Amino acid sequence: MKIPAQQNGNPLAACYCSQLDKALSEVNYAKPLKRQFLSQMQDSLCNYLEAHPDARLEDLYAAFGTPQEAADSVLLNMDSDQIKKQLKTSQLFHFLFAVVIAILVMVVVYRLGALAINRYVSQPYIIESPATVITGPLPTDTP
Repeated sequence: MKIPAQQNGNPLAACYCSQLDKALSEVNYAKPLKRQFLSQMQDSLCNYLEAHPDARLEDLYAAFGTPQEAADSVLLNMDSDQIKKQLKTSQLFHFLFAVVIAILVMVVVYRLGALAINRYVSQPYIIESPATVITGPLPTDTP
């Protein structure tokens, strides 16, 4: 994801935003929410750095918290509808993933079963010679 702070040429804000992007990726936030939060944070960082031109990365950590703390605060500040939507999306993804895996397992088991039946259970027919027709009385074993 392109970090907006990198476009402004501020390496300090870019460093903080890249760390924040990584922290948000570990939590697996929805992309629109992630973009919106990164954009807002970038604006706040630029405003802070304009007011404090001699600021260092530690000063950003003191003012905004560590990137991990900022990422965690996103979840705390979300409203219940956003959380429900993200949970439904996650549940749907997991359900679809489970269905695809189940279908793949069934196909593999079916193919292996068909292969086993054809190879080990069904014996091929062997034709030794054509049948002959016997007319008259049947031969007996008694002399």
